[in-house]
Amino acid sequence: MTSTKSTPKKKRFLELYEKNGCNISATCKAVGINRTTFYNWKSKSKKFSKQIHEIQEGLIDYAESKLIQKVRDGDVTCLIFFLKTKGKMRGYSEKYDLNHSGEINANSQLTVNVVHTKKPEEAKD
Repeated sequence: MTSTKSTPKKKRFLELYEKNGCNISATCKAVGINRTTFYNWKSKSKKFSKQIHEIQEGLIDYAESKLIQKVRDGDVTCLIFFLKTKGKMRGYSEKYDLNHSGEINANSQLTVNVVHTKKPEEAKD
């Protein structure tokens, strides 16, 4: 059960959390609570947890819009970053994610063959 005493602090936390760029420590300090209190509020209140999530998503949306602005301006660093993150499925990545399921023991041997698959438009015979 949420006490009425904590409600104004929760409201203030949400206001400052957004202004502080989702920095938990800075917001806790500004509101006068410790991190444990924040995590208790978050775990015990679905409404508070949802509000925190929405603020975080809003910050990500804002950052993405700024990134897209830089991409449209031709910023090479931003173009590379965008392609490495959003263009992975098209081959713009420097790493491969491998998933394994099953048992692993001392006698296990793993062989990985990396095969470059062509895009449908390249696979014309």
